[in-house]
Amino acid sequence: MKSFPRILVFSGRVGMVGVALLMLIAITPQQKLWWLLNMTPATLGGKAVVFINFPFVAHRVLVEVYFLHGLFILFMLALTLFSSTIRTFLIAAIRRKSFALAGLLSLGVFLFTLVPRPPAIGGESGWYATMYLLASSLSMYLLIIGCGPFLNELSHGQFFRARMISAWERLKHLFLDTRPALFLGILFFVFFALTNLASYSLFDHIPHTMDSIAQVFHGKIFAEGMLAAPSPAHREFFDLINSRDQTTMINNGKWYSQFPPGHSFLLMLGILINVPWIINPLLGSLTIVLLYFLGVELYGETIGRLSAVLGALSPFIFFMSSEFMNHASALFFFTAFMLFFVKTVRTGKIIHAIVAGAALGMILNIRPLTAFALAIPFCGYGAFLLVRRFRELWAPLLAIVLTALVFAGILFGFNALTNGDPFLFGYEVLYGAKHNPGFGNGPWGEPHTPLKGLHQTLNDLNGLNKFLFEWPVPSLIFVFLLFASMTKNKWDYLLLAAFLSLAAAYFFYWFQEWRFGPRFLYESSAALILLTARGIQRVPHLLRDVGGLSVSVRKVRAATLAFIAVCAVVAFVGNIPALIHQYGNDFGNVNAEVLKAVEGRGIRRAIVFVQSNYGSVFTANSPRLDGEIIYARDLGEKNYLLMKEFPGYAYYLAEGREVRVIEAE
Repeated sequence: MKSFPRILVFSGRVGMVGVALLMLIAITPQQKLWWLLNMTPATLGGKAVVFINFPFVAHRVLVEVYFLHGLFILFMLALTLFSSTIRTFLIAAIRRKSFALAGLLSLGVFLFTLVPRPPAIGGESGWYATMYLLASSLSMYLLIIGCGPFLNELSHGQFFRARMISAWERLKHLFLDTRPALFLGILFFVFFALTNLASYSLFDHIPHTMDSIAQVFHGKIFAEGMLAAPSPAHREFFDLINSRDQTTMINNGKWYSQFPPGHSFLLMLGILINVPWIINPLLGSLTIVLLYFLGVELYGETIGRLSAVLGALSPFIFFMSSEFMNHASALFFFTAFMLFFVKTVRTGKIIHAIVAGAALGMILNIRPLTAFALAIPFCGYGAFLLVRRFRELWAPLLAIVLTALVFAGILFGFNALTNGDPFLFGYEVLYGAKHNPGFGNGPWGEPHTPLKGLHQTLNDLNGLNKFLFEWPVPSLIFVFLLFASMTKNKWDYLLLAAFLSLAAAYFFYWFQEWRFGPRFLYESSAALILLTARGIQRVPHLLRDVGGLSVSVRKVRAATLAFIAVCAVVAFVGNIPALIHQYGNDFGNVNAEVLKAVEGRGIRRAIVFVQSNYGSVFTANSPRLDGEIIYARDLGEKNYLLMKEFPGYAYYLAEGREVRVIEAE
């Protein structure tokens, strides 16, 4: 009879593991939730609700929007009572008032990042992302509680223990003792090769978003030796517009993009050697290398290597580095800025300060609002240091400011020469002052409000938790554990401040979208990856020194590594293949079908009127329209106007793979 409770407990733990695995398989990748739940958002009596078809339920169920999220969280809290180890940890932590306060504050912020905006007003993506993360976190929690005692028993067995220690030491030796040059070389070339492969196989070596299409074309304008090209005759044939009549190209007598010049200048370097698609993969790969050096500079060799590996395994960084968007260059220069800012503070060398200022200036020339937001915490810390170490740091800190101002002068000069005013940006030329951040602004849709800003911020935070690593647990979990462990490292708080400052800046911006993830927070990825590595490092401290558990550091590190490995397997087997399918399936409604059809037929000296998405072919044009092929929008009966401008050309009409000759009218 005494064995009956043990059998019952054993059966319960086996059942937990079985349920956890079934849940994880049932909902991974996240896209399965669309099929499983068949959710329809609605508003009833002023409340946001959803209609859901649960599996095996005949009728649709009405659920309040946050009910399921709260239910998952409460269930996980209830499960903590099932594990004696977790109970012991919580009791010890609660007795330490300072930790209890830090833990509750960190937990509150962490849970805030998992609050989706109401799906009834357009937040379906965030709702599904957080639903997936909470459900999959529950399955991982069940897996840990169910497997924990079994693995603990195995670890006490001499044979298993010896094998695990041997494997751990080999892995540690491989990770830490490989020469830095070899370690970084492997990471760089693998990441560079894979992003180039994705650029070709997923994106056909052409830009797929309105922003990147405009900047690639502007890079071609720079390559022709111009800041802006003259608008073509009958410019309406060459307007880059979407279905809502929105554009990112100015075509008002001058022809150029709405964006500052920084990223287009970098793309120009690739255009000059006929490989514009290589720029973002190169910037992404170099960012991985910079993550290593920044981690070493801030925290030591272990964090440097772990940060570089986490960066290379981040789908957010990988896919952004495979297309043409300017976030890739902004992240590269922000990582460089952080590295050389720290070097400046530690050494006082002017050369480091100049590099830091140049990197910050480049961000200003790529994404001005992002540069302003990211600079705020470092300006504050620099001012603090200036008071404490004036004689030592006044010259290098001044060098950062002066160098950044030189690049600001380049930006203002570009604005003056293209937009007619140093302080007038291309965004305003197209859409007026309502394009600028601020409540009440918004060139289309509803004017921006604090509530809208909150909803958009929540959506971006939801996206970070999913897209940064694509784990079955929130990607920010180790950032939460780091600050719950009462870290006193000043760099931890400076990195956190950079992330929060960026999120706060875009709270005031009227537009928000996910492109490979929450793109407006993309530049904080480097800071978050470093904080994740720090959180992983601090787990033993959290359990032993704060929670009072008598466990070996080696065992905790091995368990943490195993947990991350399981998360990575779920990401690479389940979630990332779904993203590959999504991005490779005419992402942004752009594809290379027309370009390939025209090339396949050997067409030369022709105007091709395109009925498909014009963004698919726009960047194939020469800014002077003097190329062998000119791609124009199909305007039906008005096409004869362009034909008259280009006598002696052949004329074609293209839609997808179909290209047919048309006669001049």
